[in-house]
Amino acid sequence: MDISIVVIGRNEGFKLKKCFESINSCRNELTSSYNFQTIYVDSDSNDESLQIALQFNVDHILKIKGEINAAIARNVGARYAKYEWLFFIDGDMEIIPGFFENKITQNFLEKEHFFSGQFINIYYDSSWKKIGEDNFKANEKVETQWVPGGLFLVRKELWTKLGGMRDYYKKSQDFEFGLRCFKAGYPFKRINLLLVHHHTISYLNQTRIVEFLKKGYHLYARSLLYREHIFKSFNSNCFKLMIKQDYTIIFLLLSLLSIPIIKYYAILVYITPIFFKGLKSLPRRIFYFMIYMILRDLSVLFGIVLFHPNKNLQYQLEVIKG
Repeated sequence: MDISIVVIGRNEGFKLKKCFESINSCRNELTSSYNFQTIYVDSDSNDESLQIALQFNVDHILKIKGEINAAIARNVGARYAKYEWLFFIDGDMEIIPGFFENKITQNFLEKEHFFSGQFINIYYDSSWKKIGEDNFKANEKVETQWVPGGLFLVRKELWTKLGGMRDYYKKSQDFEFGLRCFKAGYPFKRINLLLVHHHTISYLNQTRIVEFLKKGYHLYARSLLYREHIFKSFNSNCFKLMIKQDYTIIFLLLSLLSIPIIKYYAILVYITPIFFKGLKSLPRRIFYFMIYMILRDLSVLFGIVLFHPNKNLQYQLEVIKG
């Protein structure tokens, strides 16, 4: 099997260096079983990312600027891919040697269309000081999951058939693509073998949470996603996803509908599940968490009706190498 590795990134710095170093470490593993190429798509970085990419044996180095996001970067990278399999990896991820030599992986490459391995999140604070990491224990289990996240392998034939990613999604483009794959009869599967280390700021970092809310990313990750895949065209996987990650929105809706019946007690229908979710997610800052959730859920609910993003994004492509 032949693989095109598509790396996307913006201002990744030391993480991008780790990413390309890991690809080099896997070079013998890849060339012994596959033909492969490496493509890097940079989203208008203002750090040393392009200089880092030029230090490595990368076949194509591309820069995009203008109205850009990860979906556009992946679509651009896929256009330069010449092999049967597309392997999308973010620039803050570091490949673990051994994954591509494993017989389970090779069997999936022969028979499947859309899959990935596991990743360990390595968490940092805002100054990029390591503060912890996930635990992982490998086994031969395979899970059919709802959506892939930003790390996955997909046959180029399937990618082309579905038209790649919808570039008007500023966030959760990979979720949206995974939902379309599921509806087309190609559910995403995850091998329980370690594929990458993911170097990231903690998802519960206060600055990150506030930025996500201020920039309205939840409108793409939730309002737009749910409207297109539940209300416009019902997708059972999206409905399951909503129940799992956003059940508080459902309680908010129930609370609003129950106001004529139970009056001001209706607020308890919504506040109670948020309180218990806060105890589980951010117990030391539970009231901060609850305020964030209330603001987010209200905007998501209104966004399902009112939010309509620009679908004609304009960007410019510059070929740095290849």
